[in-house]
Amino acid sequence: MKKKAAFGLVLGGGGARGLAHVGALRALNHLGHYPSVVAGVSMGAVVAATYALNDC
Repeated sequence: MKKKAAFGLVLGGGGARGLAHVGALRALNHLGHYPSVVAGVSMGAVVAATYALNDC
């Protein structure tokens, strides 16, 4: 059985970019890819924290 590679996701700042981050995370999850670590700055930090809280 092949082990999936672990990866981290860094999200940038900006309101519109924050909405794009949500879509990117949903698409990754839909494809079966789940980041081991999420981090961000400004709006990216809000999205990363929300994702981390809902993903536990």
